[in-house]
Amino acid sequence: MRCENAAGVRQATVVAWPETAKAVQGAVADLDLPGLTVEYAETFTKLGSRPGTVFVVMNDTMPLMYCPLVIETIDGSIQGSYGGGGGTPLPLFHKNLGENQRRSLENLVFERCVEILKQHSAKRWFVYCDGVSDDHERKEDLLPSRFGALDISGQCHLMDLSLSKEDMWSEIRHSAKSVINQGHKTYHFRIYTHENFTFEGGERHRLLHHKCSGRVTRPFETLAQMCSWIEKGAGLMIE
Repeated sequence: MRCENAAGVRQATVVAWPETAKAVQGAVADLDLPGLTVEYAETFTKLGSRPGTVFVVMNDTMPLMYCPLVIETIDGSIQGSYGGGGGTPLPLFHKNLGENQRRSLENLVFERCVEILKQHSAKRWFVYCDGVSDDHERKEDLLPSRFGALDISGQCHLMDLSLSKEDMWSEIRHSAKSVINQGHKTYHFRIYTHENFTFEGGERHRLLHHKCSGRVTRPFETLAQMCSWIEKGAGLMIE
């Protein structure tokens, strides 16, 4: 599938993943996106999706976009979802694309996703936007929203962890500070980094995650992958 002269992109080619992985080996890193994000999406894809649903958009040898579209069967219903019914991540675009280039590619990607979903007779498509990873501040301007998707957002609060402890504390409401102070009297918190993280700590997280959900919501391999991020110094766990 080709898109000629798309908003300054000379030639965009949609290729299935991972069938063409050898042709673009190492090129995904040029997306200038967190490598662990792509790695995590691929883990879900390898373990649960139908073949030919994940794809990249290439301009010659340069990857412009990676789309981790996953199709599952949940309670007999075929749908675009992730890890047992969760939302699939938004497509990941090269950060150096201009606004017009990105908009043009978004249209191409959406059309291709709908085409794949129809090929598999999928009834629904759930999409999840992580405000930290995708750097989107206006949900109404996200690709699914522009095509009429139903917004079922949950409540989320983001904090800038690069601030000093004093500056962060000054931004918290007085009523919230009281709750935090009371919590410190009741609960004891541990922070695990690559320096003190253990396999036993990861197992406690996995078992608690399944207990709170009431079921296994994600493959074991993805939880093991998150533990590896902590060991690599790319994440932390709070208990």
